[in-house]
Amino acid sequence: MIMRTIFIRVYFLLGCFISFHQTVMAVDEQAHIKANYLYKLTNYVKEWPQKNEGDFIFCVVGSKEVGNKLSHIVTDKSLKKRALRVKYISNAKQAGKCEVVFIGQAQKKKIKSFIGLKHVLTVSDVEDFAANGGIISFVEIDGKIRFHLNKTVASRIGLKFSSQFIKLVKKIY
Repeated sequence: MIMRTIFIRVYFLLGCFISFHQTVMAVDEQAHIKANYLYKLTNYVKEWPQKNEGDFIFCVVGSKEVGNKLSHIVTDKSLKKRALRVKYISNAKQAGKCEVVFIGQAQKKKIKSFIGLKHVLTVSDVEDFAANGGIISFVEIDGKIRFHLNKTVASRIGLKFSSQFIKLVKKIY
């Protein structure tokens, strides 16, 4: 009887550990996919709203996981002879030198402060971000990350995307 109780407890704990491990791996995989998409999005922008000098800066707020993955991806890479760099910010006022700002779920309550940034491609995984004035939303459809695009806002700030990207977008506002 005691052995059976011990076996059940060990089996239960093992199940909890495996479930936790799978959740951590899923979060890590999602962060990697989002970071990779952020990097690849730069190739689909035909026209940027401003001509910054120096490094091309991706700013990340609300998701250290995505920021860390993106930092690894952009190491030793450049875009039109500009070194790629990741910078962590804590609010919209710090986004002035950023070309791309990713706003993670942890900043959901402050999301409105990032909507309407001039000259910045804003991207988020917060639900309805593009529908509410952001530029690109990462949305999960059938277990895969897809895109929603607010083309109106993008055009207003001077961002133009390639037709290849437009074909990948699942919903356009």
